Amino acid sequence: MLEGVPGLGKTLLVRTLADALTLKFQRIQFTPDFMPADLIGTNVVLETPKGGRRSEFQQGPIFANLVLADQPRKRIVIVTDGGFPELDAIKGAEGVTIVPIGKRTGNVAITRFQARRSLIDPIGYQILAEVQNASDAPVESRFELDLEGKVIDVVPIKLAPRATWTQVFEKTSADGGRRSTRRQARPERRPRG
Repeated sequence: MLEGVPGLGKTLLVRTLADALTLKFQRIQFTPDFMPADLIGTNVVLETPKGGRRSEFQQGPIFANLVLADQPRKRIVIVTDGGFPELDAIKGAEGVTIVPIGKRTGNVAITRFQARRSLIDPIGYQILAEVQNASDAPVESRFELDLEGKVIDVVPIKLAPRATWTQVFEKTSADGGRRSTRRQARPERRPRG
């Protein structure tokens, strides 16, 4: 029996041994939904070339010469820059490893952008926009709303850390058109001299 922490190469060792001895190798992973048929095998119904049906036993992994019984890793690995609010809730949870990358500063994004025809104005439309600051620092930005490449609205935004800005725009356009948006960080002010 081989035991050890994950990542030592136990599976590779057993597979290499099976290859060297020309043995049939199978790996069984014992998950919570593991059934006896997953180990032994099961009867399956197959169609014959003449259109009939026949039953055939398909062997499970236990019929191999070398069997590796493995438990699944009960671990969840999250690679993140920390830019989602739920992160604090799962920090320290059993079996959860958080791998931080990058920085949480400047982590601002448009998280919702929906357009629909106005319920009141027959040639109007409404746009729901949401911008979220997932960083630990306050952010100044501007939200631009475009119609067919022309800026139709600009809104300056000041967001506290972990804050969300939401606004509904009421607009009118008889021609319709493609609506788009972008969020621009405010340029840093450089000292003169």
